[in-house]
Amino acid sequence: MITDIPRIEYVTGIFDGEGYFTIRSTNTGYYGKIGICNTNSTLIHAIGMFLLRHGIQHSIYHRKRSKRKPITDIHIGRKTSVATICSLLQPYSIIKKQHIELLLLLIDSDSKHEQQRLYKQMKTINRRGDA
Repeated sequence: MITDIPRIEYVTGIFDGEGYFTIRSTNTGYYGKIGICNTNSTLIHAIGMFLLRHGIQHSIYHRKRSKRKPITDIHIGRKTSVATICSLLQPYSIIKKQHIELLLLLIDSDSKHEQQRLYKQMKTINRRGDA
């Protein structure tokens, strides 16, 4: 059982290994979304404590699955929260560094054309088999 709030290096490792970073397209524009899904709800709640400590708004969901372990999800979607977690993870990330950089560029961009380019680039690096 995890009782302490984890350190940034640990949290970055979890996001690098278990997390997802994506850009979503809607009728009103593009936005970043970050999350982790795991069967270890204690781990997800420890990550949640870390996020709370840093003022990062997030949601935690529990999903039951027939004949399999339940999954706990953590989602970060608010623009300021995505920006904060990306800024915290960026210096330590190895696997998802490019994803984080694309999200930070998206947050700083006011150009729909640039946002669309970033969306397509994120879609490319998120294809199965790519890191």
